[in-house]
Amino acid sequence: MDKVTAKQLPIYETCCQARSVCKPRVPGPGPLEPYVKTAREECENVLNPILGDYPKRFQEEVQHSLKFVNESIDYLRDEKNQAARAAYITSIGFLSFLIGRRGLIRRTTFGLVGAGAAAALCNPPMAKDYAEVSYALAKKKLVELYDQYGGTKYEDIKNLFSEKTTDSSK
Repeated sequence: MDKVTAKQLPIYETCCQARSVCKPRVPGPGPLEPYVKTAREECENVLNPILGDYPKRFQEEVQHSLKFVNESIDYLRDEKNQAARAAYITSIGFLSFLIGRRGLIRRTTFGLVGAGAAAALCNPPMAKDYAEVSYALAKKKLVELYDQYGGTKYEDIKNLFSEKTTDSSK
């Protein structure tokens, strides 16, 4: 009996031939397609007089609302409108405080986040600077708080790792 290699097996030849010869089969219309088409056309005939221009009017209202929002943002970002900016930030902060029900910490957090988001909307470059400073300050204070209540000091961690490296070198 002769040895047969994998390439000589007929399954590989038919597979490759089938890929090159085979064309994708496009399914024809199903048996329900004419009924679905008729139902869709009837629904359009019934709904068009009822709805009329509502989809078009809805799109116009959305565009009008977007234009109003963009104009409001431009108004708040204008340097001359400090009073409007302060009122906007204060009102958003207060509404966020009211939304954050239950505990005082949750309410305060919601209020701070809301006021911060409103301030970021009014003046994005300054908000970025304040966010960087706030992040650095919060990080520093959290480390100090952790150290104050018995946490591991940075020097202890540094010494701990340096001792292990000296012990392993012996």
